[in-house]
Amino acid sequence: VDKIEIAYSRFINLINNEPTIRTLLPLSPTGMEDPEDETFKLTTEGGKLKVEKEKVKAAKAKEIEADVIFDQPPQVLLNSMLPLYLNSQLLSLLFDAQASELSSRMSAMKAATDNA
Repeated sequence: VDKIEIAYSRFINLINNEPTIRTLLPLSPTGMEDPEDETFKLTTEGGKLKVEKEKVKAAKAKEIEADVIFDQPPQVLLNSMLPLYLNSQLLSLLFDAQASELSSRMSAMKAATDNA
């Protein structure tokens, strides 16, 4: 297998979701973050809840210091870390797709109720 891509519905907000294709493998050398990733902070302002969004910047590739010694060969490290990475990415994509589906259902039910 040369490449693994997943097509899913990316949740944007309750009204909008977007079909997306995400490449899981091959991994990029600069990082595993998605260029669309955001972090959210829930704060209060004037007694009301406020959400602050911040885009995650792409990380630069780092050189491993020469004095770092790994106990295991690189193949063993990769074989143990890769399943964990893929599991977390798949779970993230499934949660995103489920949120998109539930928001679409909620919007459809509201529209049906309003039209009845």
